[in-house]
Amino acid sequence: MITEKHHVIPISVNGHDVVENLTIVSKEEHVLIHKTLNIAYQYIREFREKTNHKLTFDKDYFVELRVMHCAYFRKIDNLPDHLVEKHVHSLELQIEALEKKYGLSRIEQTNKKAFDTRLYQYHTILWAISQKIQK
Repeated sequence: MITEKHHVIPISVNGHDVVENLTIVSKEEHVLIHKTLNIAYQYIREFREKTNHKLTFDKDYFVELRVMHCAYFRKIDNLPDHLVEKHVHSLELQIEALEKKYGLSRIEQTNKKAFDTRLYQYHTILWAISQKIQK
């Protein structure tokens, strides 16, 4: 079986090229993920035009980022459960790595495995980091 590395949060929508953002999937699964989660490039371009000029990541940036990510992941529940779990696990690893790196912790701990919960926590930790850096 041919495997490929998949960026859970794509670089094109401000994901990072770090091991925590990567998961191994088969070539067929990779195609399925991108066919299912695909959004129009124009939408990504509009996001970049709104945010690329920013020197600091303010609240407006994070609102736009969350809207972009929610649009990208709007069909995640259409993927097979094991692929959704890979995305959940990756987000959990990314959150843990950011918490450790910046000495932060989640305000809300949860045992829920839902993707939406992890995505929310991911955005919350990014916002907290931006606030810590700007102080």
